[in-house]
Amino acid sequence: MKHEDLSSLDRLLAEARRHRPFGEPSSFGFETRLRAALATAAPSFAECLASLSWRFSATVFPVILAAFLFLAMRHHDDLPEGVGGLVSQWAGLLPLPI
Repeated sequence: MKHEDLSSLDRLLAEARRHRPFGEPSSFGFETRLRAALATAAPSFAECLASLSWRFSATVFPVILAAFLFLAMRHHDDLPEGVGGLVSQWAGLLPLPI
């Protein structure tokens, strides 16, 4: 670890030791105070999006797989030769101007 990283970590831990969410810190352990301090922080938009993506990933994967299989079965008779032709054909199905 760099010296700068160590000093910022020391500052974070010292701040967590000083934080007193429930009054007197001697009645609670350091981990309890640290978790309480972190729990009071409001989650950012990126954290909310990340938690939703992990929750719904098990549902979205079969839907994407079913869509891929549907499109593959729909176009299985007219597959072009080579990888370049296949990529250009599938890129034509995207709703984006590529």
